[in-house]
Formats: sequence, C-alpha cells, structure tokens
Amino acid sequence: MLRLCFFALFAVILSAILAPLSPKIKTLLTVATGILILIFFMESVTPILKTFSTLTERSGLTPLFELVWKGLGLSLLVSVCADLCRDMGENGIATKLEMGGKGALLCLSIPVLEEIMVLLEEIAP
Repeated sequence: MLRLCFFALFAVILSAILAPLSPKIKTLLTVATGILILIFFMESVTPILKTFSTLTERSGLTPLFELVWKGLGLSLLVSVCADLCRDMGENGIATKLEMGGKGALLCLSIPVLEEIMVLLEEIAP
C-alpha cells in the first residue's frame, strides 16, 4: 500500500508541474494514474475475493451471494467511471451515470427482495 501512496503522490506532483504546460496531458495523466491505481488495487484484493468465493460455495447460498458480488462490482465500476468523468470536468455526465448505476443496482436487488418475501411468507401464516 505504501508503494501505491508514493505512486499517487508522484502523479499528483507531476500533474501539478504539467498543468500549466498542457491541460490535455494533465487529463491523460490523471486518467492513466487512476487506471494504474485500480489495477494495483485489484491485485491486492484478489486473495480476499478468492476466500469469499470459497466461503460462498460452502454456504449453499451461491445465487444470492452472486447478486451481492455483482452489486458490489457494479457500484465500484460506476464510482470509478463517475470520478473519471469529474476529473475531466463532466460533472453532469458523472451525476447521470451515478443515477443510472443506482437504478441498475435496484433492478439487481429484485431477486433478493423476492427471496426475502418468500421467507416472510413461510414464517408468517
């Protein structure tokens, strides 16, 4: 994680130096830095995801956990893309992207809500 912090700090300093020279290069540097940080993050999270995958398979609730993972992935993807839009000065697009992501997350949660309703019907006469 320390390596990632130094990398981000270096990118910020380089961006501050390049900003007066060329805003386009600064934007490209920001996007490239964000992508590289995301790749570093995914590499460090992979063992944790494998552990959760094993636990999910043992639990017997794989379909429900798959929906949770899809929801988590969707929210992370939308968040990263919206931040990239904001970095490029497109706040309106970022806001609409987040709104669309929330709608997609709501649609993704329908099977979970249906399962909860079935369980409640079984409990209550």
